[in-house]
Amino acid sequence: MSYGNNAIYVHNPNQIPQVKHWAIVEGSSYTTEGDQRSRDAPGHGYPASTNYFIEYRAFLSEEDWKAEIDVLMKSSYRKSFRAMIVTPVTINVNISTEIVT
Repeated sequence: MSYGNNAIYVHNPNQIPQVKHWAIVEGSSYTTEGDQRSRDAPGHGYPASTNYFIEYRAFLSEEDWKAEIDVLMKSSYRKSFRAMIVTPVTINVNISTEIVT
């Protein structure tokens, strides 16, 4: 599977482009078996668990985004994904102080 196409791999919110962009979000998970104590004595130790996460890839080019969608759709190992057009908002905070005597 081709990951690339000038994708920006986002690992924290500060890496999300602050301009209109195109994005693909894919979901994944992994399971841990837990330790022996949790199997021998439920409620003790570290139990088995499934951890879910998403991968956010941003594209500054619509053509690169469409090419990546094409690759994902043609893949024999297709994971679930969402394709989005993202328009970030700008938040302005105004703070005022009033002194009353």
